[in-house]
Amino acid sequence: MRKFVSGLLCGILLSTATAIYASDSVPSRIWPIQLEINDHVLEPSAEHPVLNYDGQAYVPLRLIANMLGLGIKYQDKENILSVQSEPTDLSEASRKVWQAQYRLSIGQSPTEVKQVLGDPEAILREDNQPEIWRYDIGAAPGYRTGGKEVDQAALASGALQAQLFIRWSADTAALDGLHLGYTERDAAHMREYVFILFPDGTTLHALVE
Repeated sequence: MRKFVSGLLCGILLSTATAIYASDSVPSRIWPIQLEINDHVLEPSAEHPVLNYDGQAYVPLRLIANMLGLGIKYQDKENILSVQSEPTDLSEASRKVWQAQYRLSIGQSPTEVKQVLGDPEAILREDNQPEIWRYDIGAAPGYRTGGKEVDQAALASGALQAQLFIRWSADTAALDGLHLGYTERDAAHMREYVFILFPDGTTLHALVE
């Protein structure tokens, strides 16, 4: 169920620049231009270059989606890359569950994560281990836990709608992975899901049975 999420690119027509080779050995060129979307200008970086191949420019999709306020999620079972506008009819807890899946990615800084989710409920530290942030999402009043794993009992009882753990790289202080457990309820059923983003960019999203 783990699927590789590569540097996904979308194409628009451009022309020439400095020759390089992409990771799959297809000859391409870096195009040293600025991007302007809705009057907002962004200059591509070494991490997010604009590439030219066969007369077309390829722009990192996540970069463009962020500029447009969209979210991205790889749906592993269907083999679909989903680009979505943020829903406007969600509760605060459900909105954070959506944001954790669509707006967080490997390599983001603590500042970028806080811009999406705010401050964590807890920061977990162990000797010689990367720092972990815990978010208790949709928690009932008085909910407390010192746990380092998803509190499945609280999810099942309704004391918690979701719990998110974010792991940070010890050497770069960048997002290095996340583990999200959450529930969806209707009048008749409660379903628990897990979403994991691994350090290499692969993902796991599954119903817990």
